[in-house]
Amino acid sequence: MILKVWAPAAKSVELVTGVERRGLQPLPQGDWQIDVPEAALADGYKYSIDGGMPVPDPRSAWQPQGVHGASYALPGLRSPGVFEVKGLEQAVIYELHVGTFTPAGTYVAAREKLAHLSSLGV
Repeated sequence: MILKVWAPAAKSVELVTGVERRGLQPLPQGDWQIDVPEAALADGYKYSIDGGMPVPDPRSAWQPQGVHGASYALPGLRSPGVFEVKGLEQAVIYELHVGTFTPAGTYVAAREKLAHLSSLGV
């Protein structure tokens, strides 16, 4: 599984899983990347920037212990390919609060409404 994180000012980035640390490779534009087996992420992971305290993945798709807990990979989920940044004049910013967006207040329920948001231009 390929994991990426954007840390443009970092001198080093490490993937922290349990007691193991693995260095990420720098990429252009401030991104860092590592390819690890999904099994290595089974108990969660965090990143350490320049040897600092490990922090959750800001791109994480799943953090079952909350925003400060370890990040978890969803099986079969791959990092997106090339991401094009559009100019601010083309941006649509939509802040969604999962707990109030649907009566169920869950990510699963919110996912069912994503096509509607997309039709609005979000």
